[in-house]
Amino acid sequence: MIFPRSYKVSLHITHPQLPAGEVTPFFNFATKYVKSVGARRILKSGNDLGGIYSQTDISFVISDGVVNDDDVTVAEFIENSLLLLPLVMIDEIVASGGVCFFLIGVFTDGNMTCDFNVSLLSRLQQHGIGLKLDFWGGKQ
Repeated sequence: MIFPRSYKVSLHITHPQLPAGEVTPFFNFATKYVKSVGARRILKSGNDLGGIYSQTDISFVISDGVVNDDDVTVAEFIENSLLLLPLVMIDEIVASGGVCFFLIGVFTDGNMTCDFNVSLLSRLQQHGIGLKLDFWGGKQ
């Protein structure tokens, strides 16, 4: 279904040394992609790209498809998602040199306000979780 103001949310983790296999079991979300430090670079088809990955990159699917902002605002969705994350593991990832952030893909032809209040931003900061907004300027 197409909504006038909608979004998708994923959680991205990168780490310079921690293999993906030591991260993914802690998260109860499907993965969009997983690239593990030291693993061969290959396409989904299995074709070898040559070389190895220099860091671990993981993208977890947080929203199950597109979310209507009129039903659940972006800020509410992020607040609810925080309750489902293994925050102790995220703390360890960030403390050991990793990066963690929510990527929010926004689809709208008009105005859409994303109100991230101080309390939410403080909770994200407490765990070193960033926010990235990617505006698509139209229907998904």
